[in-house]
Amino acid sequence: MSDFRFRPVPKEDPHVKMLRLALAVACLALAAGCGSDDAPTSRLLTPGTSYHGAMTPAAPVGITEPQALVATADPGFVFAGWVATPADKAAFADAALASTTVILSGDATIAPTFMVATATLFVNPRLGADDATGTSAAQPFRTLTHAFAVAGGGAKGPAPVIAVAPGTYDAAGGETFPLVVPAGITVVGDEENKGAGIVVSGAGPMATREFFQTAMVPSSNATVAGLTVTTTGNCSLAYEAPTGGAGITLRNNTIATGGFCGAYLMVASGGMIADNLWQGGGTGMTLIAVGGDATTPVQGNVFQGPVELDNNYLDLGGGAGASTGHNQFIGAGMNFFTGLGVKARDNHWRHAPPTVSPTWAQGPSEYDMFLLGVNTTVDTAGYY
Repeated sequence: MSDFRFRPVPKEDPHVKMLRLALAVACLALAAGCGSDDAPTSRLLTPGTSYHGAMTPAAPVGITEPQALVATADPGFVFAGWVATPADKAAFADAALASTTVILSGDATIAPTFMVATATLFVNPRLGADDATGTSAAQPFRTLTHAFAVAGGGAKGPAPVIAVAPGTYDAAGGETFPLVVPAGITVVGDEENKGAGIVVSGAGPMATREFFQTAMVPSSNATVAGLTVTTTGNCSLAYEAPTGGAGITLRNNTIATGGFCGAYLMVASGGMIADNLWQGGGTGMTLIAVGGDATTPVQGNVFQGPVELDNNYLDLGGGAGASTGHNQFIGAGMNFFTGLGVKARDNHWRHAPPTVSPTWAQGPSEYDMFLLGVNTTVDTAGYY
């Protein structure tokens, strides 16, 4: 018979035990943990919102290794780069290629971006470089500042079209404010979605009014279309004579209210202000116009804050500019009008007929408008 005796188990040092347990937990928490045969942790790739194109995969998928990605642009658009949210959870093989791979270190939303395909110059803040040719979506400039300098110099023709890719155009990305759009230049982002994801954000002093801070200054006969414009200054956009005011078109933009207004028109003649979304906020106005000749049609806009016309005859509907009206005046503040015969036919007001306040008060109001002076008249016939 063997000599078998029970022997006491040596008591483990409590500190060593705690360390051993901690290491065991850490091993279990790691997907490929500590030499185990467990499969690596699956990361969730969720396709994000993309405008003017699609991506493969088109539905959420769990991945443990590099995942193939393919972006397909709609007709009239071209691929402009991949984006990830959060950005630090995704590593692309090449974010500038429509067909690439990505590996995730955590769950992330991945989306392709697209820009208009036909233009003279292209700008992309994520993938561009100001020493590139700028003449294709594959060789875009990085900044609008540089594109405007090139276009304004006449090297690309008298009236080039500048295509703008999704991204943020700000001082951190190399922009110098205010961005002065040269005469005759057309800047195009995403008109269908009113500039969604294409954000111009900044403030700088106007050359003619150094106290006045703005993000963009369109020159005469320039067009700004399909951008989101915001500012920490007085107004998001502003223009005046002699460099601006004639033939300027603002179309299908989202325009934020700065400390004073969304856009300040010191003179307006011809051109058009159409189908923009004017964001309200605070006590600022959406659109302020203080000079003009009634030939600028204002139509199809959504005003989420009040409009101010000071002795100005912008055509808000049925006037000399042949405006069709169909603006929505739905902001909580009162619209402020001065001038005999202001035309504002065929619009949507908060009240039908629109109500007129006997007194002016800055800030939210239940009234649609305030008319300054006994000679101020506004033709608001017709509603939709």
